[in-house]
Amino acid sequence: MNPPRRFCLRGHDTWETGRYQPGGQCRICAIDRSREARLRDPVHATEIKRRWAKNNPEKVRASTKKSYEKNRLYACLRGARRRAIQGDTRTDPALAQQVLDYYGTDCVYCGEPFTGFDHLQPLSRGGLHEAENLAPCCKSCNSGKQDRPIWVMLNREEAVVHVSA
Repeated sequence: MNPPRRFCLRGHDTWETGRYQPGGQCRICAIDRSREARLRDPVHATEIKRRWAKNNPEKVRASTKKSYEKNRLYACLRGARRRAIQGDTRTDPALAQQVLDYYGTDCVYCGEPFTGFDHLQPLSRGGLHEAENLAPCCKSCNSGKQDRPIWVMLNREEAVVHVSA
């Protein structure tokens, strides 16, 4: 025997739209209400997400892992597409030696010993994988720079003016 049909305040049949929630909302109404609240105050919504993530690290880890597993094929294809467009971006020993001869063996940003090479003009922004566009860099600086140009990383306003002039 089926339970009696219930309707939310907007008239949605909760039998079709999901379980009935306290306050007279169906699942669709609850999602709409949440979306409206996020649009009204995005800073508050972000803070709530951060707090939840801090209090639930195991759920965040599980969600990230699930998302990675679900999108693994897409990530592989995206990497293959990038390699097809940009070519092989592995640094051969001759190129590495050429860059190290020019810059030395310390990170160009912080002076720590280098752990890899950074593209001064990121590949994603049209930079090439050539000696003129590579510099030795430590892992933390390379991760911090992400896909930004070098003058942003160095916090130099004059570099931006010089390049745009």
